[in-house]
Amino acid sequence: MEKLNFDQMLQAACDAMKKESLMAELYQAITGKEMIIMQVIFKGDMKYPSYVVMVDDRGNTMVTGMPSPYLDDLVIKMPLEMTEAEAEAALVAAGYEDDWSTLTLRAPLYSVVYPPLYIFDVKHKGFIAVDSTDATNVFPIS
Repeated sequence: MEKLNFDQMLQAACDAMKKESLMAELYQAITGKEMIIMQVIFKGDMKYPSYVVMVDDRGNTMVTGMPSPYLDDLVIKMPLEMTEAEAEAALVAAGYEDDWSTLTLRAPLYSVVYPPLYIFDVKHKGFIAVDSTDATNVFPIS
């Protein structure tokens, strides 16, 4: 079996979550550059206020209900307008190296409303966001 990429791992997590709860909605996904395992957080339902799905690069998933709500992000509607590969290409095109260690997909809950962002932790640069709806909108996050 071929190793899954970011988008395929995210889809596997969403598919596993749909089997558990049709009401759950995507909040956040985080993985390392090697993309061996991804943690995906979902807004929950009446059974659990939030869920965490762990998915590996082979598509194996584990769904865990969380007894407390996750409140740090806005819901992300699928499908996204941009793939992870396109976001990474936009990062490099904006002058940042592809030397990043972690990647988080999230729509941060700030005073400013952002679309879903691919946030790369770039070596010596910090957190750099790529707007998932506009590849030309690449910016540092403090």
